[in-house]
Amino acid sequence: VVTRNALLDSGATECFINPRLVQKLQLPTTKLKTPRKVRNIDRSLDKSRTVTEVVLLNMTHEDHAARHAFFVADIGADELILGYPFFKVVNPLIDWATGK
Repeated sequence: VVTRNALLDSGATECFINPRLVQKLQLPTTKLKTPRKVRNIDRSLDKSRTVTEVVLLNMTHEDHAARHAFFVADIGADELILGYPFFKVVNPLIDWATGK
């Protein structure tokens, strides 16, 4: 079991994982049949330009466990970005005042 903090981004259309974390945790990746272009919020192309790999992670948030697909992309300093697919499945209750 590995615990990590993640950036929550309800505007992200997918979930992302930094390649440094993939390497550090020696996570298995799967090649995508069709590479996907990744765009930033300003519609510019991401540093990685295209995503070619995905990682499947079993995640637990409070009492909810699910398997999520994370696209491997250079997302800067963040290790994980939890996007809309995570929110749709988990529907977390967030206390913005306490950050929990």
